[in-house]
Amino acid sequence: MDLPSVSPSFRLRQLAFVTCVNSLGCHGILACMESLLSIIAEGQNSFIQTLLHEGLRRLTAFTPFTFLWMKADQLMDEPPRQAVYAVQFTAVADRAFQPVALAYLVLRFNEVYADATAEMVGITYRFTDGVLYGAFLYDDGLEWYYDCVIRGRTATTMDDDFRWHGDYPVVFWNCGGTPTPTFDPHDHLETFFVKTR
Repeated sequence: MDLPSVSPSFRLRQLAFVTCVNSLGCHGILACMESLLSIIAEGQNSFIQTLLHEGLRRLTAFTPFTFLWMKADQLMDEPPRQAVYAVQFTAVADRAFQPVALAYLVLRFNEVYADATAEMVGITYRFTDGVLYGAFLYDDGLEWYYDCVIRGRTATTMDDDFRWHGDYPVVFWNCGGTPTPTFDPHDHLETFFVKTR
């Protein structure tokens, strides 16, 4: 997951993104979602409000999310010094709702898995026509949850399915793990998890 060379404005946005996620405990998920959407959508306020209203309703009930867990050095050749764990993620959502999907999944993941000792240290993501994908890096504060997942146990009530993808555990939200006529929660994993590397 070597990040491509990016402009200074991207690096500032990435730092603002990580800082916002790490302030979740102080400000709450809704305040942080609005801040993250402002960062992701680069301040397009009317767009942000539309996404928050319609997007949250869709996301919390219908959007399938996947999280593939690993050590940071299994994802990157040279992870940042503080990065111990990496979680690759996908969200199957229309392109218009992917900014709010990203804000929701990162903040909800942080709220559910990262206790007061865990801090996000990096993130990368891409929007595509049908799937948002990317990865985030955490410090050693994610150890307890990582140990649960790597032992094949779901760690929270948000986890509605658990599978192995090769040697890596994958946790699913809003999937139920059961293929439907229009969505198999596993069919896109290889494509998007490989792209994240």
